Amino acid sequence: MAMSPAGNHQAAVAYAHFLLRAGRLDSAEETLAPLVRAHPEAADAQLELGRVLYQLGRVPEAIAHLRIACRLMPGNQQARLLLDRAGRLQDSRTVK
Repeated sequence: MAMSPAGNHQAAVAYAHFLLRAGRLDSAEETLAPLVRAHPEAADAQLELGRVLYQLGRVPEAIAHLRIACRLMPGNQQARLLLDRAGRLQDSRTVK
């Protein structure tokens, strides 16, 4: 039985989260990047990609995706907290 596009989307985000938790950050990014390109309005994918990029140390890229996630999900505390943390990290790197 084929999955609906929404089911594929949710499965991809869940799989990427699993990869992130397993420390397979590059694989998580490879799973999420095409999804975000195809569906930029997918807030959960934007948040998860932001989280992955943050863990990879690619803070400016992470911030871009986290800002989109916050715009799409204004009440999401996880997105806001991670965006705040990434912003502070970027600021501290700029000061050095």
